[in-house]
Amino acid sequence: MPSLQRKVVISGSITAMAAVFLPLPASASPYCDPHYARSYAKGSFAFTNYDSGTIYNSSGATVTKSYTHSESHSITSTVSAAMTVGVKTLIAEANATVSAGVAYTASYTNSTTFTVSAPPYTNVEYKDGVGVRSITVKEYYIYSNCNTGTPKYATLRGADNVSEVRNS
Repeated sequence: MPSLQRKVVISGSITAMAAVFLPLPASASPYCDPHYARSYAKGSFAFTNYDSGTIYNSSGATVTKSYTHSESHSITSTVSAAMTVGVKTLIAEANATVSAGVAYTASYTNSTTFTVSAPPYTNVEYKDGVGVRSITVKEYYIYSNCNTGTPKYATLRGADNVSEVRNS
């Protein structure tokens, strides 16, 4: 930091050098690169289209059955409000930050086969299909002085292929 020097005269002929240190200006503060930032919170999942049923296993061996979907279905991810980036970027960020496991599209055809197993002496219910996972997106601007702007919220409805098996 530069210092300011001046001569001070004391008692006529004695000369002394004094250093004067100036304080930092009050405006000196941290600096942030201005940019938009987002955070994600994973929410619920809901099937939109699926095939389902129950396997009743009264035997002492595991029963495995294969099923073929009865129809074809496809869904595409959407977002409920305008963000500064597109749906595909939101999906990539959500998958990276909260392991959302969603894709831009999810589909199955009437030739897609899935397999379900029931352990001995159990009944299992199954669903296999496509649905949407709700993900809350919070977007805000970070200013150069590191303050944040008013956040904007949206719901990302991410497409997902899901197989669900549970004891009934």
